[in-house]
Amino acid sequence: MSPQKMNNYSGWKPSPGDTLDTIDIQDIQQYIKDRKPCIVNYTVNLPIEDLKGTVMVEKKHKGRFGLGIKQKMDFKEFYGLLKQKNGDHYLSTQYEIESEGLDHFLAPPLGSVSVPPVWDLLPLIPHQMNLWMGYSESGTATGLHHDFHDNLYMLLKGKKTFDLFAPADAHLMGLHSISQVFQNGLIEYKDNRRIREDGAYLDDVCQYKIDKIQLQMDEEPDNQELEEQLEQLLDEMLEYEQEEEPEPKRVKKEDLPLSFSKYDLDSKNLKKAARITVHLEAGQSLYLPCGWFHHVTSQGGLHVALNYWAVPPTTDPFPTIDDYWKDQFSEIKTALENQQHA
Repeated sequence: MSPQKMNNYSGWKPSPGDTLDTIDIQDIQQYIKDRKPCIVNYTVNLPIEDLKGTVMVEKKHKGRFGLGIKQKMDFKEFYGLLKQKNGDHYLSTQYEIESEGLDHFLAPPLGSVSVPPVWDLLPLIPHQMNLWMGYSESGTATGLHHDFHDNLYMLLKGKKTFDLFAPADAHLMGLHSISQVFQNGLIEYKDNRRIREDGAYLDDVCQYKIDKIQLQMDEEPDNQELEEQLEQLLDEMLEYEQEEEPEPKRVKKEDLPLSFSKYDLDSKNLKKAARITVHLEAGQSLYLPCGWFHHVTSQGGLHVALNYWAVPPTTDPFPTIDDYWKDQFSEIKTALENQQHA
């Protein structure tokens, strides 16, 4: 099957000359439903000077970031380098630091301060928040790539230029082994575990349903309907267990992750794709649905951004199929509420 036939994306796609709308945060729900990026008049106050703890900092490689070459560093030391106008280091995601619960949701060093409750503003289930910091006068870029979650990207300092491409053009992006593009723009890969439209792994959802039914059966041991449902789910789980778990692969060029394009932004291979360029100023935010490709150039000296990733909403019903992600987030939600009341 051709890559285009595997693409089920049904959201907004830019036409030549299109620009993004600028909206207030309370008007964002329709843009989420339409899978349409927009500039949002919204910002937060984050006490950067109070942040502390150990972080993983990326080192510039061949003039750019995004290749995952990181080193452990104390945040105060890293921030000191930025104050000295050192542009060779960049703070981004913190997956290398093992964490769970609230410590995973507020990626280091965010857990060391009180973070404004951005998650209350969007009709989506929260996934994670990250801090992005670096220094660049003339412009430092991250490679063209997509995310697996909806993103509210809040620029606190500096300037950013985003070059965007819709998931409809995923087949033009130079990716490796796309399995399908869901209606909401989420991209699934052949070399990863199977997922559904909201990004949940199918085997994890199956185990979740098994656990729920077993709890029900403890209270209703003679319920024949529950027994039949459980038997079906156990058969389904057995099929998942018998599948050979894929080894996550990386494309050859620069050893990039699957979600990164092998093309540079000026590549002739991108000429057929519809591009839209966005200039973001401090005090503005960018809403970016999952699967939208973006090449980001940072400039203006010290640049600081806070991003909020949320679970991709399902198309029908909107925004969730079931309570899977809501239940996964419940303990973190309680911890956040306790933290705010402290």
